[in-house]
Amino acid sequence: MSNHARLLSLLLLFALALGLHGRTAVADEPRKDAPSKATPKWEYKSLQMGLWVKTSDMDKAFNELGEQGWEMVTSNFTVQPVGGGVTNYVFKRPKR
Repeated sequence: MSNHARLLSLLLLFALALGLHGRTAVADEPRKDAPSKATPKWEYKSLQMGLWVKTSDMDKAFNELGEQGWEMVTSNFTVQPVGGGVTNYVFKRPKR
């Protein structure tokens, strides 16, 4: 093999190796930390009710929200100096 042919072969191998460097079988897979196109977007609603609200009125309000697609995700009771306290409710649903 002539020197010219060897040099050309080496350059071709080098170019091929350079082109394959860093490629793996999973290179075309989405990154694990990249957000998925299927990641849902949410909207939130807050509702505050005092101790004086009747349970039947609360049930009615919660059922109406449920029919609109809202799901309660948390609640917490806050003591207030006047009136005893209030309960805060947070709801979420897929963004429309």
